[in-house]
Amino acid sequence: MKARVQKNNLVVELSLVESVLALKRRLEVPLGKVKLVKQGIPDRRLRLRLPGTWIPLLARLGTYYARENGSWIKEFWLVFSWTKPVTLELENFEYKRVILPRGDWVEDCIPPDILRS
Repeated sequence: MKARVQKNNLVVELSLVESVLALKRRLEVPLGKVKLVKQGIPDRRLRLRLPGTWIPLLARLGTYYARENGSWIKEFWLVFSWTKPVTLELENFEYKRVILPRGDWVEDCIPPDILRS
């Protein structure tokens, strides 16, 4: 995975293997839609994988739907067991949450006022 800021968007380019497993090649998130970035993954709850890949104890990639406050929300996951994930909480966007592996891109791409450790 490679992430960069381009025209006020966080652009996430998935590798070939990641894109095959996640069934998505690229993800663009307007930085204005990011309301919070925090370490770790969202709480554990029932999630439906549509479309995506789940390999127990190894990886969760792709689009998932989770129940929250009585309705279904859409999340994008790109998490491997050997990575430390960060969760981007979004508003008024296709996804409510985007969960990605932490890397140097976080400090380079995310404004400090919405970054929480």
